[in-house]
Amino acid sequence: MSQPAEGDEFSHYCFHCHQKSTQHYLYSEKEQVEFEGDTVEIIDSFYLCLLCVQVNKIEDI
Repeated sequence: MSQPAEGDEFSHYCFHCHQKSTQHYLYSEKEQVEFEGDTVEIIDSFYLCLLCVQVNKIEDI
């Protein structure tokens, strides 16, 4: 799956206002973690909810 570009918008569930809303992509952070002897990349993506103007973090493995 390709990473979104800054400013892309998606429909996601907001963890703050508890509604499915338009989320404005801000940025992602990548981290390598050890899990059962393997290295796994975790990507935390941050989105701004356009309804309540709060930042949501979505983790992708």
